[in-house]
Amino acid sequence: MTTARAAADEADLFDAEVAPLIRRLGERARGRAEPIDVDDAAVSAAVWRGLAGLGVLSGGAGAPSQDPGMPPGTESSGDGRGLLAKARLHELMGNALYQSPYFDMALAADIIGAYVPAGLLPGLAAGDVTIAVAALAHDADAPGPLEIDETAGKVSGVRRFVSYAAGVDHLLAVGTGDGGRLAVVLVPRDQPGVTLRRQDDLGRGDLYEVRFENASELPGGGVPAEGWAELWRVALARARLRRAGYLTGLALGALDLSADYARRRRVFGGPLAKLQAPAFRLASLAARVEAVRTLVHRTCAEADAVADIELPACQALMLAAELAVETAAEAIQIHGSYGLTERCDAQLFYRRAIVDSMLLGTGRDLRRRTAELLARTAEKGDQA
Repeated sequence: MTTARAAADEADLFDAEVAPLIRRLGERARGRAEPIDVDDAAVSAAVWRGLAGLGVLSGGAGAPSQDPGMPPGTESSGDGRGLLAKARLHELMGNALYQSPYFDMALAADIIGAYVPAGLLPGLAAGDVTIAVAALAHDADAPGPLEIDETAGKVSGVRRFVSYAAGVDHLLAVGTGDGGRLAVVLVPRDQPGVTLRRQDDLGRGDLYEVRFENASELPGGGVPAEGWAELWRVALARARLRRAGYLTGLALGALDLSADYARRRRVFGGPLAKLQAPAFRLASLAARVEAVRTLVHRTCAEADAVADIELPACQALMLAAELAVETAAEAIQIHGSYGLTERCDAQLFYRRAIVDSMLLGTGRDLRRRTAELLARTAEKGDQA
């Protein structure tokens, strides 16, 4: 499939008529963990099958990756297209507020690649087998601790925020073991050693605390340890770049929602969009969306060219996260009290922006890491 054809098919999957429906999929009320509505589940499954049909779920089955730090033999994620070719897909997902294990599976493919047990590959490519990544604990840049008994094939530890954990087949546990050595273990979710507790989050999504208590790893699911600290750094940067694309799409969706309402809403005898104050605010946000989008696309191109993208990926996610929250908040302001009601998508954009912007690091985490990387770059320049 050509890149142009794939892009067109992706646009059809998340077109303007379907996107409002997708935004409402999988919403859970506070304190409730019942399965999602049957109709919602059917639509969600149809979108997932559509992604599988486009080949974007075939992580780990591609050509050997040339990413820096990846051990020899590790394979690239997806259908052979790079991050730049998929940037528009990530924006479409953000525009539709699409919730699924897609981003976790892409991160898992970057981490374990060719080490996925061969029996799982067809299921992963078809979307029949799903994986959630259980990695971050407190530090946004380093996996939390894990207790791993390599002899018995058991793992113990806690991960506070794991997306879609209740609906996936396997959990990719990433953590530091004895001596700070990075460990990567694939763990079947449905077993006595894995306990889930649903978190009540503002976005009404599927976040869980996961406890591993002598959980058994998947036979053949252990990953060699050599070089994986560097691999995690590279994989996290790529994941942040994907998330930045998603949040850019979210900001664009909130902006479009606001602009459409401002054109339709009449005040003082004319459209709200004719008033300078709201019009200028929306114009300013539109300019920032394009600037962040350009940064994300440029960094995707650098990643495809095998550049070290840790710094620009941090910067892109930091800016995209801030912009997504600000644009969603402005959408509520433009809509007024109507924007706070369940009938309006403005409040939904805001809820999702708040939660999704922090999944791979808070603003403070990203600023701190960016400052560290800039200082390191400056130090290298002085030494040169």
